[in-house]
Formats: sequence, structure tokens, C-alpha cells
Amino acid sequence: MYCGKCGKVIDDAETVCPWCGTPTDDGGGDIETERVPVRETPPMRPPHSNRRQREMASSQMTGIGITVAFFAALIYWSGLISNMPVITVLLAGYVLIREKEQWLRAVALKAVTIIICFALLLGFINLLVYFKDVMVNIINMLLSTVSQGGFYNKVTGSAFRDILDMLKYIVYFVRDLFLILSGFMALKYKNMRIPVIDKMVNSHIGRMSGSAR
Repeated sequence: MYCGKCGKVIDDAETVCPWCGTPTDDGGGDIETERVPVRETPPMRPPHSNRRQREMASSQMTGIGITVAFFAALIYWSGLISNMPVITVLLAGYVLIREKEQWLRAVALKAVTIIICFALLLGFINLLVYFKDVMVNIINMLLSTVSQGGFYNKVTGSAFRDILDMLKYIVYFVRDLFLILSGFMALKYKNMRIPVIDKMVNSHIGRMSGSAR
């Protein structure tokens, strides 16, 4: 069926539209059956409007025999195992290929996206470290040429290196903290909101679902 207010496709069992929050039995949200459905994906949150429905959804079983909520938590926590989260990619790949639960699929794609974003940030910091080393070598070479073999104070750039190292520790800390908290929230069938990443994940999950149909 379709929401009478926003026109989006919603499940027949829904009592509240997951898009606009309009009750389906409300006078302003009468059900329409002739409106052309809009192909979009709801915000990355469970399409369940009350606590009991969320508990029922979180207790649904996956194909490997564990609950959806616990599987989602494992995907987040697997990113803590190493700096190359192969396990996270494997778990996410399994979910995207085999599992049908849309929320779990969105969690899998979001976890991988978050880890990639942090890896790109760390890679950028490493590039700065390499750039600093190159510039220090060039400056010392110039100083050595100008001094004509005499004594000169070598440039080390140690202060800049210390700042970059501190930034790396901060990035690691924020990443691990985010994965830990996201895992505990997933156990309750909830998500930590990151608007930019959520929007990107929802758009790609929507395309995958549309191509499957």
C-alpha cells in the first residue's frame, strides 16, 4: 500500500509511515491504491514504529542461525580486529549476497563504508608524512650545498611528525570508539546517524534492490 500523505510504498502491516511518520489509519493519511510508487529507500532506520515491533525484528534469524541484531553488531565489531578488516568485508559480502533483511544489508554496507573512510583519512596522513620526509631531505641537501661542506643545522621536522602521529592516534581512537558504540546500538536494532554516509548507503541499497526486481 501507499501512504496517503507522501505517496511512498509502505508495508501493509505498518501502522505508521516510515518516511513521514503519518499514521496509516489517520484521517490525513488515508491509503491510496492508484498512485505510482516512488522508488526510494527509507532513511537508514528500522521500519518498525514501536518497541515491540523492534524487538521482534531484532530477534529475526539470519541464514547462519544467529539473530539479525547480533549479526549486525558482529559486522561493526569485526572492524576492530586489525588494520586490514578482511573479516568485516567477508561478513558484509555474505550479507549483501545471501541475506534479504534490508536493515542488515544497510548495516553491512555502512560498516564497510565507514572503515574505508577512516582508511582514506589515515592514508592522507601518511602521504603528509612522506611529503614531509621528502621536503626535509631536499632542504638538508640545499643547506649542505650552500655551506660547502661546512657545519650546518640539519632540519628534522620532528615537531611536524609528532603532530601527524598524534592525528593518527586520534583517528584510530575515533574509529574504534565509533565501531564499538555502533555495535552496541545494533544489538538494540538501532543505528548511529551519519547523514552523509547514511544517504549514500540508502541510495546504493535502493539501486541494488531495484536491479534485483
